[in-house]
Amino acid sequence: MRKSVKIITGFLLTAILSAAAVFASFSDRLDVVNHISVGDVSISISEYARKGKGEVKYTQPSEVVPGQNTEN
Repeated sequence: MRKSVKIITGFLLTAILSAAAVFASFSDRLDVVNHISVGDVSISISEYARKGKGEVKYTQPSEVVPGQNTEN
């Protein structure tokens, strides 16, 4: 008797969990609206060089050779 009650309880729990999983898989829904905008992008680059303890805007190119120390 005890063994059959455990088997029936196992089948019932399996059936309930299976039904819940099926319901969850069919009720999962997500609606998304994407908004896309286009336009011109203006990007500028400014380079700065170290001078003493501060920085100044980089204006003239300088030559850098391999092995040269670039720290001031």
